[in-house]
Amino acid sequence: MNVDQILDLLDDSDLEFEDNDDYDADSSFTLPNQHGNNILYESSDSEVELDAVEAEQLETGRQVSVDHSVNEGNENGSIFEKVKWRIQSFTSKIFSEKIPKTLPVGTPMEYFKKYFPEELYELAALCTNQYYMENTGKILKTTFIEMKQFFGIHVIIGCIKFPRLRMYWSAKFRYDPVASIMSRDRFFQLRVNLHFANLVSDEVKKNNKL
Repeated sequence: MNVDQILDLLDDSDLEFEDNDDYDADSSFTLPNQHGNNILYESSDSEVELDAVEAEQLETGRQVSVDHSVNEGNENGSIFEKVKWRIQSFTSKIFSEKIPKTLPVGTPMEYFKKYFPEELYELAALCTNQYYMENTGKILKTTFIEMKQFFGIHVIIGCIKFPRLRMYWSAKFRYDPVASIMSRDRFFQLRVNLHFANLVSDEVKKNNKL
């Protein structure tokens, strides 16, 4: 049945949809089975219904195709007489690039260091000292080790949250993993002076807010 015949049927409201023998004999389609493997169907019949035995045969995970040459001269035979199944080897897709079998898995600290390398703490200590000197005329004397501690405190307070920052150092709610690393006044002194770049032109500040 072609497209024009289908449209003619739809235009006529008095017709009911019935089975039609004018189905294209050269039809094929592919459907996946429960194992995720594609099954290739080729048949010369308008409709092919598989019984429980055939369905069980198709669940083997192998690619199956149909030889419809046996249909010639046997229009009134059973489905087993009209269709001949043959098993073919499955052909997988060929990837252009080699995929590694296993990927190395690092520790949480190794992944953290990829984003926060040693150079970052050294840059933060240098620029913070310069910024504090320019604005106060005094020496801050922070080091990259202290910057590591400063960043570590922020990681902790991001996991153990208090309503106010000062509560980590308070007598009633003191939290030693934070308060024992750095004093409250030193923490806030670094917090308000933290810098990663100095002597930036107005044009760069305009184009790069970070």
